[in-house]
Amino acid sequence: MSEKRIDEKDIPEIEYTCPYCGEKLGEDKSFCSKCGKYLGKYSKVYHPIEEEKARMIKWIIGSVAVVVFIVIYFFVLKKHL
Repeated sequence: MSEKRIDEKDIPEIEYTCPYCGEKLGEDKSFCSKCGKYLGKYSKVYHPIEEEKARMIKWIIGSVAVVVFIVIYFFVLKKHL
């Protein structure tokens, strides 16, 4: 079986956009050139997919914590009944 090589032109470039107005940004912007908003934490790092991954990870960790709490609660409650 032959290995398929990926050409650099097949890899999509990450497009940085202003989270306030959607304007395409350069990588090194601190302010949006369209709306003028300060980008702060979004400067150089804003990417909707990464933000969605972080949100999903937080949701999963929270869900697991709730399940663990419920299981521990029922084990402790069962011992006292």
